[in-house]
Amino acid sequence: MNDDKFVGFEDIDNLENIDNTQTIGNQTVDSTQNNNIELPPTPLNQINVHINDQNTPIVLLFGAQESGKTMTLVRLSNYLRTLGYIIETDDNFCTSAWEYPVNCSKLNEMIGTNQRLKGTDHNDFLFIKISDNKGNPVCQILEAAGEDYFPKSKSDPRSPFPSYMQSVFNTSNKKVWLFITEPNWKVESGIKQNYVERIRFCRNQSVGKNDKFIILYNKIDKTSFISSGRINSRAAETNCGNEYPGIFDIFTEVSIWVGTAKKYKFVPFSTGSYDEYGAYTRSKDEFPKNLWKAIQESIKPIIW
Repeated sequence: MNDDKFVGFEDIDNLENIDNTQTIGNQTVDSTQNNNIELPPTPLNQINVHINDQNTPIVLLFGAQESGKTMTLVRLSNYLRTLGYIIETDDNFCTSAWEYPVNCSKLNEMIGTNQRLKGTDHNDFLFIKISDNKGNPVCQILEAAGEDYFPKSKSDPRSPFPSYMQSVFNTSNKKVWLFITEPNWKVESGIKQNYVERIRFCRNQSVGKNDKFIILYNKIDKTSFISSGRINSRAAETNCGNEYPGIFDIFTEVSIWVGTAKKYKFVPFSTGSYDEYGAYTRSKDEFPKNLWKAIQESIKPIIW
């Protein structure tokens, strides 16, 4: 998926406010002693994470590379701050990867950005907490690298998730799985079908009985499903089902009592627009408002 990209996790030239002393193999390296030192990525099998709050629901932004996960988080966070919500990183979530505190230090810059953001890399993940204006936690959000969710380089959609992600999947927190799709994803049909099968694998392997599901149809502003400022959500959902055959079947149940029941919410979405120079203009508040409504309804102890 294309266009929506994230800035700056790979730029570690300026780490004044971060503990830069890291043990790499048998060596301890302090990058402040030489700005030309480029630290190697922390191996995935050495990344350990800890969920400090195991009561507050977790929203999982699930998507392929360049699907718009980071910009979705940016647009939603910016909107929520205008409503008085508190957006902050969980700095204790990961202490085993040097990349994580660097990523955390970028949060406010991300939320306030007015520029196109560069793409995230393997270890570019964030775990944030959203609280109301009184400090009461509402939900937590994991934004992980698309390559970790859906490694297009691997042909088997049932390949294991990295252990740090599986650790989050396995917690007792209620989860809201936000699966990101987009219209006219310019990839081979086999890759698109593998993405659907990856979601199916996740649904079968990593989901608790109380978890909820949102299918986000990103970049809706680039389609004909918006006319005179109004979104034709039903037509967009039909088109999404045609582009990603079988995706809705994963979250649809059939019984003799209630017939066919949809166990997902469908949300057309747009993060905003970008000009040829990389300037970013936020989308209308209607989009993050609708997404936040779907998240709020999903984290409540209700059945739908």
